[in-house]
Amino acid sequence: MKIRMRTATAVASVILAAASLVGCSTGSDTEAIDAGTTSSTSAAVTVSATQTAAEVLAANKEDHAEEADSSYQESDVVDITLSGTSAKASGDGVTIKGSTVTVTAGGTYRLSGTLTDGQIVVDAADATVKLILDGADISSSTTAAIAATAAEKFVVILADGSKNTVADSDSYADDAEVNAALFSAADLTITGTGALTVNGKGNDGITGKDGVVIESGNVTVNAIDDGI
Repeated sequence: MKIRMRTATAVASVILAAASLVGCSTGSDTEAIDAGTTSSTSAAVTVSATQTAAEVLAANKEDHAEEADSSYQESDVVDITLSGTSAKASGDGVTIKGSTVTVTAGGTYRLSGTLTDGQIVVDAADATVKLILDGADISSSTTAAIAATAAEKFVVILADGSKNTVADSDSYADDAEVNAALFSAADLTITGTGALTVNGKGNDGITGKDGVVIESGNVTVNAIDDGI
C-alpha cells in the first residue's frame, strides 16, 4: 500500500497524522490521531515526527492524486439524503436497501444527514467515484461505515465548512477484508476544506488497499489499531 500526503493545503493535524501514524499500532488502547501525536511508523514509506512535509512527500513519489479530484459540476451531483435508518437519492447510480446505500456507477454523489447503523458501499468497478461529505454522520454496528469495494479511483471530498463523522463496528472477524471505518480497495484521495472525524472502533481508522493520499482537510482519526 502506498500512502502519500500532499500537505500544501492541508492543516497541521493532517500533516502530523501522516508523518507520525502511517501504520502505527499499539494493539490495545484507542489511538487519537491529531497534531499532538508523535508515534514512530513503519509502512511503504518510513517516516518520523522529525521529518518535514517536503521530506515525507519526497520519500514516496508515486501519486495518483490529481488537481481535478476536488472539482465537479454541480449539475452532475446526485444528492443522497440520509435519514436515520433509511436514505433517498435524487438521481441514478444509487441503490438503497434499508440502511445500506450502494453507489453502482461512476460520478459525483453528495451525502448529508445521519445514517444510523447503516453503510455506504461503492461498487463501481473501473470507475471514478467522488463522494462529497456535507454534514454526514454515518455509523455501522456490523462493518465499515464507508467501503469502496470496487472502483478505479475513490475520492472523498470534505465540503467547505462541513463537519462529518464515520464510525464502524466494534469487532471484526480475523479474516475480514473490509476492516476499517473508512475502507477503500481502490486508490483513495481525501480532499476538500471541511472536517472529518473517523472512529475506528473495531480495528483501523482509514485503510486503503492501494494508494492513499490525504491532500487537504481537517482529518482526525481515533482507532483501536492502525490510524491510517
